[in-house]
Amino acid sequence: MNPKFQICKFELQFADECSALIRCSIQISHQNIYSNEEIDSITAQYSSEKLIVKSSNRKTFMITTEEKRVLAVGSAKGQYIKGIYVDPNHFSEGLGSAMLAFLENQIRQEGHSAAELFAGLNSETFYRHAGYEFVRHHNDPNGPAIVMRKKMT
Repeated sequence: MNPKFQICKFELQFADECSALIRCSIQISHQNIYSNEEIDSITAQYSSEKLIVKSSNRKTFMITTEEKRVLAVGSAKGQYIKGIYVDPNHFSEGLGSAMLAFLENQIRQEGHSAAELFAGLNSETFYRHAGYEFVRHHNDPNGPAIVMRKKMT
């Protein structure tokens, strides 16, 4: 990750920017896999207001530039990674991997022996490359997903 980026806790004043980033990331990364209705249903969960509520009961972090521009958002609750979203203009720059490693470290520090997540069909390969293994298919009302797990050693 570029040394000019930093991972910091989610701050409420960035709710609108984080919401827009998440929604854009979902729309672009899901467009060839999920229906428009499924994408609309998923993005509706990430309005600024809903993001603030979600961040109150999970650990939410941002990757920002020195100028405080948000480039990625990720969150975890207990042993569960709840989501990692990267600004589409910065896909394939290592930000998702950096956020994943950061969240896994948080999970390890809490004493959990494994990390688990629901991977969208578009992100299964990313998580497999990071050492996650298939557990089962999950039929979510918002569209199909895959439950994946990685041992924390």
